[in-house]
Amino acid sequence: MRIACVIVTFNRLGCLKGAFQAVSNQSSSLDFIIIVDNNSTDGSVLWLSELAQTRNDVTVLLMDRNYGGAGGFHYGIKKAYESGADWIWTMDDDCLPDPDALEKLVDCGIIGSQEAAHEVGFLASRVNWKNGSRHKMNVPGSARDLTFGHDRSPGCTRIRYGSFVSILINRNAVEQVGFPIKEFFINFDDLEFTRRITSAGFSGFHVESSKVSHLTLANVGLTLDQIVANPAELELRKRQYAIRNLVAVNKHERYGLFKETVRLIYILAKLIINRTPPRTQVALMWAGVRGLCLDYHKWIKYPSLNRKQ
Repeated sequence: MRIACVIVTFNRLGCLKGAFQAVSNQSSSLDFIIIVDNNSTDGSVLWLSELAQTRNDVTVLLMDRNYGGAGGFHYGIKKAYESGADWIWTMDDDCLPDPDALEKLVDCGIIGSQEAAHEVGFLASRVNWKNGSRHKMNVPGSARDLTFGHDRSPGCTRIRYGSFVSILINRNAVEQVGFPIKEFFINFDDLEFTRRITSAGFSGFHVESSKVSHLTLANVGLTLDQIVANPAELELRKRQYAIRNLVAVNKHERYGLFKETVRLIYILAKLIINRTPPRTQVALMWAGVRGLCLDYHKWIKYPSLNRKQ
């Protein structure tokens, strides 16, 4: 069983060094590490180039521009798949896994069998903030039909979606559902990708004993109120992607189109109440309308040439 780790980074060399060190020191060994750099300008490119020359197990992908987290994970997972990885472990550059985080995922009792190879789509770690509390941004979504654990690992919880901050993805799931959508750029690309996996019939599981820390400045979730009300914490471009992507994904849920239309009305009301500048109101509302009209399935790329592109 070959396991690859994919780390996506952009202008956070200090965080990247910490994440790489933590990944390299895992109690369960990795076969190779893929680092995707989104055209950093802080010295990361030089450090990564030198690293690739000294570590045979490290592959560095230097992007010609910033493709966002979505683009980074698209190209990183694609490279891991093409390199023969059976399982692909993803994380941001500000993710710090515990020394046994990967071991807890691999040895939880779920993967390793022939059954798991065709039924388990991904395993997700518990994501904490730097003080040890659960990170509000990376809480997985429980499956509606089944929330108890796997037969061989009753301590795990079945989930419908997870975060790219430490999930272990099955190669067979990637083969069937394709890669993350790079055009999402940032925000909710992992929601769409992991939902796509479970919607295809694979199971997702949350492994509580596997722990990582997500070293963001604050422990806040990416809620609708935050997207609308806090421009200082989330720049306008990122807020536009967040609204567009969330609306586009959720409109495919049951009664989704109606619910997302109501969501846009709520967003408009909040913008007016908060006395948001008119230009920002138009930008965010237009992002929501684009989400309602967006057919993102046309952007899905598959690893096999015989699959529909």
